[in-house]
Amino acid sequence: MMKSYGLPLIFLLTCVGLLFPRTVDAQIKELGISRGEGPIEVEADELAYDREQQVYEAHGNVVVVRGDITLKADHGRVNSVTKDVTTWGSVVLTEGEDVLECERLELNMDTRLGRISQARFFLKEQNFRVVGEEVEKLGENRYRVRNGSFTTCDAKRPPWKFTVKEMEVTL
Repeated sequence: MMKSYGLPLIFLLTCVGLLFPRTVDAQIKELGISRGEGPIEVEADELAYDREQQVYEAHGNVVVVRGDITLKADHGRVNSVTKDVTTWGSVVLTEGEDVLECERLELNMDTRLGRISQARFFLKEQNFRVVGEEVEKLGENRYRVRNGSFTTCDAKRPPWKFTVKEMEVTL
């Protein structure tokens, strides 16, 4: 004779769900969200989850990794449904040998489109250095830069650069 454990198991899981709060704090915690180009991994000193919104809030030494993209920041928010990631505070994004530093980054991890505030980035293959008050990533190799500059010089104070109110860069 077989016993059915379905109803007691559902009851137990419901009770466990009620006992634990809707947010979880952790010293360092990893989160895998499958879909698209693999899981999004999040590490932070403090990590909280809102089940209703399906959003993770991360604070302190935040690291977000998906494929060849690594994001480091003071704070971050990851929407597990839309794959929208927002980071702020000393943000550094690396993708291969390309490096972006900024104050705030909003990026969709599926489309890789987004907005960047107070951006400074270096694209190694073309040796491009771009600075912008606001930068939008419009496509795989397209950017719109507002109140910024562009150069291929490596010097801290380059001997030449283009300064613009707005420009679109296609690489």
